[in-house]
Amino acid sequence: MAYISQRGAYWRAEVRKRGHKPIYRTFDTRQQAQQWAERTEAEITIGTYVDRTETERTRTVESASLK
Repeated sequence: MAYISQRGAYWRAEVRKRGHKPIYRTFDTRQQAQQWAERTEAEITIGTYVDRTETERTRTVESASLK
């Protein structure tokens, strides 16, 4: 099940599926959040979802240290 909520100026999408950790992501628009949530839910359902959280977090930290 996907939940979309407004958090200040941003939109937060949360996808929850039984047997999986909740997945959160923040977007500039409600439409972007909705599209991501639908795509992520579908990937989980058919078994093709790959959790990229750690990879994205690592790249963000590396980028910040280069500045």
